[in-house]
Amino acid sequence: MWVFFSKKQYAGVVGAFNCQGGGWFPEERINKCASQCSKRVYSTISPNDVEWYQGSEPIVLIDGMEEEFAVYLYQAKRLLLIKRMDDIHISLDPFDFELFTMAPVKRISSAIKFAAIGLTNMLNTGGALEHVKAIGLHALVEVKGCGEMWAYASKEPTRCKLNGREVDFVYGSEEGTVVIQVPWNGGPNSIVEYLF
Repeated sequence: MWVFFSKKQYAGVVGAFNCQGGGWFPEERINKCASQCSKRVYSTISPNDVEWYQGSEPIVLIDGMEEEFAVYLYQAKRLLLIKRMDDIHISLDPFDFELFTMAPVKRISSAIKFAAIGLTNMLNTGGALEHVKAIGLHALVEVKGCGEMWAYASKEPTRCKLNGREVDFVYGSEEGTVVIQVPWNGGPNSIVEYLF
């Protein structure tokens, strides 16, 4: 299994790939699988796989942040809430992969925890996040691009706004997901506001 990580200022991503048992055959100009060399692999993924404190924009996991992470699984299209020291057990068939976007959860009030996940139509879901800020009982997220914007919220928002206008959203009470459609606006970044 091959694992990589990347991070942006507000989230990290860990990718796991099972690349075994195949290769490029130049005579036929195609990739082929050697089934006798291919098998399912097993591993674990954790928020500790992301080097949060490294690079030019370190993510300091303090200042109201919980030791919890909202983790979005790209292929499975689901959200998990885990502690920093928890492991996610994975298994991958040959030529399969999974991407894990990990966003630190921040407590914005005594009853509300929040984490911006990003645009789930992008491989690096959190790469769309340009700015995330919590003010009182609402959170502002500046997002670059278009698609399905996901966030984690421990409580359902009373309303959501996109560029100042109220928009429909779907709240998954079991997972705490807040999903908003962000259309292409042809120019500047979009501002998503979550009001609790």
